[in-house]
Formats: sequence, structure tokens, C-alpha cells
Amino acid sequence: MPGFSSRAPTGFEVQVPKILEELTVEMKELCRRVDHSVGLINDLPPRQQPGDDDPLDVDLGIAPPVQTMEALDELDERLEDQDLMKSLVRKLYVCGGNDVMATVKGVMVQLMGPVLCCKFNWTGARGKKEFGKLKLVKVIFRAVRQNRRTRDAPVDIMKGALVSFLFNARDMDGGRVKRKRDVENEEDSG
Repeated sequence: MPGFSSRAPTGFEVQVPKILEELTVEMKELCRRVDHSVGLINDLPPRQQPGDDDPLDVDLGIAPPVQTMEALDELDERLEDQDLMKSLVRKLYVCGGNDVMATVKGVMVQLMGPVLCCKFNWTGARGKKEFGKLKLVKVIFRAVRQNRRTRDAPVDIMKGALVSFLFNARDMDGGRVKRKRDVENEEDSG
């Protein structure tokens, strides 16, 4: 055709569309992160006025995350107090994530240390303690439902996320890496 050249595209002409595509992907991810951050900010409790009683300033009797069975038992007993329960929910729900599993994990990491988590499963089978009977479960479920993104989570989904978290608790704090290293060391020495 007259007036059109059949030259090969230059490096610039090839690179620009690729760079624009990468920028578009990065912008979408940034927008997703901003939306999540705005959601977390919107979910924060209203700011207190000077002199007001701070509903988040409640003495739990322990410093979370709880590290011992005795401290957990004491906290669970104290959860008979509905005001304490509500305050703990308010402290924990801001630890949430984008889905139920991430929210449960965020809440549990703030609530209990990894060594203590390893001592539990949902039913108390295989010599572990029963987590499902603790009053703390109600706190965790309420905290999950306070998160804007997990507000409508069904109980069975929250329970499944909690069961999964407890099952995988041994992998927290480098547990998986340590087990893998131990297996490699056994193979090398054997």
C-alpha cells in the first residue's frame, strides 16, 4: 500500500506496551491495598474525647499473646464478664485480613503464642486440649465478624479456619523449617 512502510518496530515501540501492562497490574494491586486500608480505617472504633473512658483500656490481666495454659485458663474464666469480652473483641478485630482464614490467623497470633497453640485442637483428640469448648471461641468469631470483609462469615467457615490454624500451629515461628532441617540432618548422618 502506498504511504505505509513495512519497517520492523523499534525497541521503544516494543517495550512501551509491556511497561504499560506492568504499570496497570501494579496500579490495580495498589488500589486493592488502598481499599483494604481504607476499610480497616473505617472499621476502627470512634476516637475518644479527652476524659472519656476508653473502652479499649481494659485490664485483661495478661499481656497478649497468652503464653501459658494457666494464663489462658484465667482469661477464659474472666470472659464471663461481657464488658471484658466486648473489649477484647474490639482489640482483636483490627488484626483481620481480606478473608476468614487471614482474619482468624491475625486474631490468633495476637491472642496466643505458638507454643500454646500447639497444645490445642478443636476436639481435644490425640492428647491435646479441646479448644472448641473455650469461651475464647466466641471472642474470635465475634472479632472475625467485626471485620468489614468477613462480616457475613458462616460459623462453619470460621470454625474450619480455626481448626486449620490450630492444625498448622506447629509451623509457626519457623517450625516447618526446623523440621525440614532435622530431616536433612538425619539423612546426612544416616
